Amino acid sequence: MEVILNAYKEFSARVELMQNRSLSKPERIRKLFDSTLQKLSKRMILEKCPDISISTVEITLAALLKERYIIKTGAGKNTAYIRNTDQL
Repeated sequence: MEVILNAYKEFSARVELMQNRSLSKPERIRKLFDSTLQKLSKRMILEKCPDISISTVEITLAALLKERYIIKTGAGKNTAYIRNTDQL
């Protein structure tokens, strides 16, 4: 049952992102962080938003880091980003 619930939540989140086509690509990436408290890697972002290029993801992540909206964790292949809850 839990597997089905998780799959539905993931599907629902993807549908919501697709409906938000009026948002810019950086705004859609920001919305990903708004919708979860889990860490997101570049790979995860690219999987959730396959129409966004890796360079756009990298530029957006750099901007979000600069404004302290997200925090970088890990290094190399283990690099991930998480919403800065101190900004709430």
